[in-house]
Amino acid sequence: MSDFEFREPAVVSEELRMLRDQARRFVKDVVEPHGEQWERDGLVPRSIFRELGDLGLLGARYPESCGGSELGPMASVVLAEEFSRSSFGGFASSVNVHTDMSLAHIVHRGTEEQQQRYLPAAVAGEKIGAICVTEPHAGSDVAGIKTRAVRDGDDWVINGSKTFITNGVHGDIYIVAARTDPDVKPRFCTKSLRR
Repeated sequence: MSDFEFREPAVVSEELRMLRDQARRFVKDVVEPHGEQWERDGLVPRSIFRELGDLGLLGARYPESCGGSELGPMASVVLAEEFSRSSFGGFASSVNVHTDMSLAHIVHRGTEEQQQRYLPAAVAGEKIGAICVTEPHAGSDVAGIKTRAVRDGDDWVINGSKTFITNGVHGDIYIVAARTDPDVKPRFCTKSLRR
């Protein structure tokens, strides 16, 4: 654990302070005693996701209708900061990919049926989300991906190669980056955020 001590800004709500304390205790009591073994094994045990789900740490930013706490995006910031305090990158990455890279796509782009089907179990830690972006020839450059998704009736057929799938070992829900129209050129936001 680092000697660095975070000084909390005044805008953090009481709920977020409680979330921070709970996450900090989890890191101290569960992650630190086992993190080195998880790093050697190359994975975080599936049971850890269930423990995090039981504590409400996997759905802090998501809707109550899906088992979340609706604490908003600052909850993700608080949790990511606390999980990274342990310095066990595998743990922090696995949990953050689950909560903020895979589940976020279902919340923001999924249908109501998909949200009800996948989110309650994922927020509870019963199902684990994985993200499939990196390709052997393109790395994590989303603009360079070649994996295709083609409509076949009511289904989509995916054809391509992925590698380095975070949470792939335990994954139950896979979010796959794929091109649906090969003729559309990638676009990037180049406007400055400064005013």
